[in-house]
Amino acid sequence: MNRVSVLFSAAILIFYSNVALAQTIDLTVDQSNSFVTIFALGEAEVSSLTGVSTLELTPASEPFDLAHVATLDLSMADGFIIDTGLVDIIVEPDGASVFFTEVGDVGTVDGNNQFDQFGNIFGIAGEAVVDPLIGPPDVIDLGTVKPVQFDIMGAQLEVSGSTITLTTDVVLNFEFELPIGGSATMTLDGVVVLNGELPAGVIGDVNCDGMVDLLDVSPFVQLLASGGFSDKADINADGVVDLLDVSPFVALLAGG
Repeated sequence: MNRVSVLFSAAILIFYSNVALAQTIDLTVDQSNSFVTIFALGEAEVSSLTGVSTLELTPASEPFDLAHVATLDLSMADGFIIDTGLVDIIVEPDGASVFFTEVGDVGTVDGNNQFDQFGNIFGIAGEAVVDPLIGPPDVIDLGTVKPVQFDIMGAQLEVSGSTITLTTDVVLNFEFELPIGGSATMTLDGVVVLNGELPAGVIGDVNCDGMVDLLDVSPFVQLLASGGFSDKADINADGVVDLLDVSPFVALLAGG
């Protein structure tokens, strides 16, 4: 097959191809590197974090085009006690969590593997015991606190072997009513590090959706045009993605 016929075959395939599908990856919070500082009533405490998330990547291997944190659920593993001398706010270990109530927009991944995700709405759940110096303690149902918006800015994706790490900052400001009267703001300012496993791929499965089909054509041609690299697109295994990969790629699509 000469170069003209190869390019013609690729062009025909592009004409019939669709947008690459996103791959969903399960993530788990790295507790040793994730924490939140809780500020309330002029005092501060720190808790480590646990939790889970799902990340959608298009494609599911570098270079990434789009990224989307589809779910995020974080628990304050250590709990905390805010002690002002006049009133204590007490949350037991794993007694409070924050999570998406509305998911933000898909983000475009830049050349440094960073992306923004705008429009996320976070809620909070659990209980906080308010123990005043004088009088009996009372309980705040944190689920009644109004959700807040937080735009994830500069979330970082890192790949090491088959492991992907997502790191992002989270700053949330919740306002709640105190049983003793008045209101207070509780600010959660933290760093979340999540780890997951990239899906195992096969040669030709350029969009990493588990199949070699027409959905792989568009990302394959994008790599050809940009000079980028993916081991799934390096069909002849010579270390580069170039025109020499087109003919064997077409053969894979044809079931050869």
